[in-house]
Amino acid sequence: MEKLLRTAGLFLVFLTFLEGVQLCFCMNSTLGCIEGERQALLKLKQSFQDNSSRLSSWTGKDCCKWEGVSCGNTGHVAKLDLSTSNGSLITDKSSYSYKSYDLYNSWKQVSAPEVDPCLVELKHLVYLDLSGNDFQGSRIPKFLGSLKHLRYLDLSYAGFGGMIPRQLGNLTSLRYLDLSCQEYVLSSSGGLYADNFQWATSLSSLHHLDLSCIDLGKALDVMQVLNTLPSLLHINLELCGIYHTHFPRGSFNTTFLARTNFLGLAYNMLSGPIPNALQNMTALRELDLSDNSFNSTVPLWLVNSKNLVRLRLRENSFNYIEGGLLSILDKVCSLKSLDLSFNYFQGDGVLGSNYGNSSRCLVYDLDFLDLRGSEIGGRIPNWFGQLK
Repeated sequence: MEKLLRTAGLFLVFLTFLEGVQLCFCMNSTLGCIEGERQALLKLKQSFQDNSSRLSSWTGKDCCKWEGVSCGNTGHVAKLDLSTSNGSLITDKSSYSYKSYDLYNSWKQVSAPEVDPCLVELKHLVYLDLSGNDFQGSRIPKFLGSLKHLRYLDLSYAGFGGMIPRQLGNLTSLRYLDLSCQEYVLSSSGGLYADNFQWATSLSSLHHLDLSCIDLGKALDVMQVLNTLPSLLHINLELCGIYHTHFPRGSFNTTFLARTNFLGLAYNMLSGPIPNALQNMTALRELDLSDNSFNSTVPLWLVNSKNLVRLRLRENSFNYIEGGLLSILDKVCSLKSLDLSFNYFQGDGVLGSNYGNSSRCLVYDLDFLDLRGSEIGGRIPNWFGQLK
């Protein structure tokens, strides 16, 4: 069910993205492709070791008909999709909440020691997906910043390493940016990192941002920069080495969170109370703070969003829930998934002081509740019977 909830959330974000992009990919364009762009694609093909033979269709004069290539109505290549996600993209709902590639499907990859600069000849690219391939620890090329028509860029799980180039900030039309990776990629290639986040300040059209598993430990300005991006809907910063010091002290009006519908901060180094900077999450559908070191009360303002359907707080050290569990459920009757497992709740007040049937929700939508290993005591209240 968690997988279905995540899939539905991502689908809504993708629909929003498609509304903004409004592209025309003419697979059977009568114009044919531009010869210079065809030659660039052939050079790109030559630079790859194609374990899957996925590029075997890259023959003939009309590159608009090649697998993974789509052209606009002018004949220019507008979309290049070399991803390996066909059948190999999985979600481990019992552990990591971010996507991961099945290692048994690594034969579907193309590999190269770096991305060939011939890619810059595709000046009209709007959509570029190189995810799931193996670029052997090479750096994300700076020349990608010259593809200024790009609205969709996915370089996830592609074996890149080193510092994220500031030139990505030149892609001011971007709606979708995914640079995420896996833990095994980090250990084998050194992984991606950023010392600051200033390069992202110009990405004002960005809807979807996934930087999970990228080292942002030194990028202390990440929250301030995110707050300058007015269009963000999906933010995944899981396993990024984020500490409380990444959140500004004192009053900090996180206006971007008023629009965000997914926020992932799991597997970081956050401790103490949940930062007050997260109070403005009024449009949120999914929140994941699991596998941190929070060690105080779960505040009731955490569920300020009436749209919240999934909340993960597992593997922390929370000791109390403000108003008890019933207060959370009553505030968000539409909540479908709640994971409080493996915390250190104290006393029998966590389940709520109300042992009657006076819940404000006539019916709960909750279909997943995990309280394992949370030290919860006391009798089971009658309102548990409403959880159908």
